[in-house]
Amino acid sequence: EDSSAFRALLQRQLPTITTRLEVTLDKLRVRQASVADPLVPLNLWWAELVRRFEGKTWISFTSATASSSLEVPATLFTSVLDNLLSNMAAKRQREPNLTVSIHVEPAPSGIAILVSDSGSAIEKSIQPQLLRGPVRSEDGLGIGLYQVARQAESLGYRLALVESRDGCVC
Repeated sequence: EDSSAFRALLQRQLPTITTRLEVTLDKLRVRQASVADPLVPLNLWWAELVRRFEGKTWISFTSATASSSLEVPATLFTSVLDNLLSNMAAKRQREPNLTVSIHVEPAPSGIAILVSDSGSAIEKSIQPQLLRGPVRSEDGLGIGLYQVARQAESLGYRLALVESRDGCVC
């Protein structure tokens, strides 16, 4: 009898316990991310990004700024770009003619990095949840995008789906 009552209590409390643990972990991640991400000059970070993907002819890089006075959180920016490019490489397996454009430009709040692909649009049913939680897709659950979006928010940046139509996902 006691065992079944305890089980029932645990089942009722488990969602609350899980939520509290997630909130605590999020706070720890925010604190860790803000301390651990070194700022580097934009032009150095950009040059390293271009160098890392040298030879990938399906990716093009353009920049409207060469400012070395602007500093960016290298770990965050690299994590975001690595995640996006990994997703696009998987998409390219299904859509072999897919090309990717990465463009950096000044923005009112500092910097904007636009990452676009020439492939098929993201399903409309997925778009509202994208970057806000895990979403089921052809290549997984979108957990990586969710995580880097949260990481960006913790450092005062925003990851957003700007456009999603066949031929341009940005």
